[in-house]
Amino acid sequence: MTTMEEQEHSPVGPSSISSIILCPGKVRMCKGIENKTSIYAAEGTVAHLLCEHRLKGKWELEKKDSIKQDDFDIPVTPEMIEAVDLYDTEIEKISAVGDNAFYKIEKIEGKVSLKDNGLPEIWGTVDYSLAIPNQTLYIRDFKYGQGITVEAEQNEQMMCYAIGAAGQLLKDFDTINIGIIQPRAKDGNAVKTWETTPAELIDWMEQTLKPAVTLALGPDAPLVPGESQCRWCAGKSKCPAIAEHSLMVARSEFEDFSPREPKNLTMEELIYVYSKIKTINGWLKAIEGRVFETLNAGQKVKGFKLVRGKSNRVWADPKKAGAYLSRKLKTANAYTKKVISPAQAEKLVPDKKRLQKFITKPEGKLTIAPENDKRPAILTAVEDFTPIEETQTT
Repeated sequence: MTTMEEQEHSPVGPSSISSIILCPGKVRMCKGIENKTSIYAAEGTVAHLLCEHRLKGKWELEKKDSIKQDDFDIPVTPEMIEAVDLYDTEIEKISAVGDNAFYKIEKIEGKVSLKDNGLPEIWGTVDYSLAIPNQTLYIRDFKYGQGITVEAEQNEQMMCYAIGAAGQLLKDFDTINIGIIQPRAKDGNAVKTWETTPAELIDWMEQTLKPAVTLALGPDAPLVPGESQCRWCAGKSKCPAIAEHSLMVARSEFEDFSPREPKNLTMEELIYVYSKIKTINGWLKAIEGRVFETLNAGQKVKGFKLVRGKSNRVWADPKKAGAYLSRKLKTANAYTKKVISPAQAEKLVPDKKRLQKFITKPEGKLTIAPENDKRPAILTAVEDFTPIEETQTT
C-alpha cells in the first residue's frame, strides 16, 4: 500500500492549501480525479525548468527554440528568457547574503515536508530557499502566470514552504523572508516580499493550518463554494455544493427573478448575481468539460454530439510557402516584420534614457473589480456623482 509520503503529490500540498482552508471538502471531492493540464500550465512548467537550470549553471535548454511539455510545444521566447534573467538576478542577491555566514543551507527545487512540525500530510517542492540559522530564512517562489497577480503577504502556500524548509529549526530564526517573483504580474510589481516571524508562522500553523488539515482529511469535511476555492478545483463538475449554489442563483433568490431581463432587475438583484458570476461561470465550464470528455471517450450524451468547429487556412510548411511567394512576388513582402518589444530593446541599447522617448504605456482596459482591490477607482463621467446603488427614483 502506498503511503501519503510516497505519492507524487500531497492531497493537501502547499499549492492547494489556501483553497482547502476555505473548502475542506475539496480533498474528498478531488480524490481520484486526474488534474488536467493546459498549455498555460505547461508554459509555466517550462519557465520553472529554465529557472532551475539557470541556477544550476546549465544553459542548454535556453538555446532551444521550443521545449516539449505535456504534449505541448512550448516556445522559448525572449519574454521567457527575460523572466528567467529577473529570477536569476533576484536569487543571486539573496544567495550573496549567505556568503559570509558561518553555516547555511541553500536549496534549489528543494523537497520540503511539514512532518517535523506535526503535519506529515503536507509536502512539496520550494523553488529556492536559503536558511541562515539564528538569522534569516529566505523563501522564493517563481510564478510565470499573468492572469492573477500573486501577493507575498500572508501567502499560505509560501508559509507552508517556510515551515517545511525550517523543520525543527523554525524557532531558531529571527526573521522569515518570503518572496514572490512574478515577471508578468498585472500590477507591474514583479518582485514582492514579506517579512514575518517564527512566532507568527507557528500561531498560524496551530490555529488555522492544523485544524483545516484535520477537517479536510476527515469523513465530514464541509463543502464551501466560493470564487477563489472553486477556480482551479478539479472536482467542481461533480460538486453538489457548487451545483446547488449556482442553480439557486440561476433560478432565483428573488420572486419572479428567472423570466426577467437584466435591464429589469433591481440594483440589489443585479449586484447579488454579479458577485456570484465567476463562481457560476467556473462551474458551467467544468460541466462543459465533463460533457466533452464523455463524448470524446466515445460515450453517448443524449441531445449532444461532437462536431468540427470553424478553422482558418494555414500554410502546411511556412518556410517553403514563404520561399515560393518571395520568388513569385520578387520581393520580401511575403514576410511581415515586427519591432522588438521595449523590454527587449532596453537589453540591446546602451542609452536606455534616450530610448524612453519612444516608449509609451497605454492605459489598461477598463474592468470591474471588488471594492477592496488595491487599484484606484476610475471616474468615467463626472467627478461629482451619486453612486448608482444610492440613486433614488421619484
